[in-house]
Amino acid sequence: MEYVFVYAAGGILYGLIEILWRGWTHWSMVLCGGFCFLLMYLISGLPLSLIKKCLLSTAAICAVEFYTGCLVNLRLGWQIWDY
Repeated sequence: MEYVFVYAAGGILYGLIEILWRGWTHWSMVLCGGFCFLLMYLISGLPLSLIKKCLLSTAAICAVEFYTGCLVNLRLGWQIWDY
C-alpha cells in the first residue's frame, strides 16, 4: 500500500507541476511522473552516497521519460510532447 501511495502522490504532483508550468497535462504524464517518483523513493532507500542516489535517480527519470516519449509520441502518435 505504501508504494501505491508514493506512486499516486508522485503522479499527482507531477501533473500539478506540469499544469502550473505549461497550463495543461495529459494522463500519460501523470502515470510517468508516478513511476519516476516511485523509482526515486526506492533509490532513496539504497545504501549509497547522496551523490550516487542523485545520479541514479537522474538516470532513472531520463530513461522513464525517454521510453514514455517513444511510446506516446512515436509509437502511438499522440504528440504529447512537441520538442
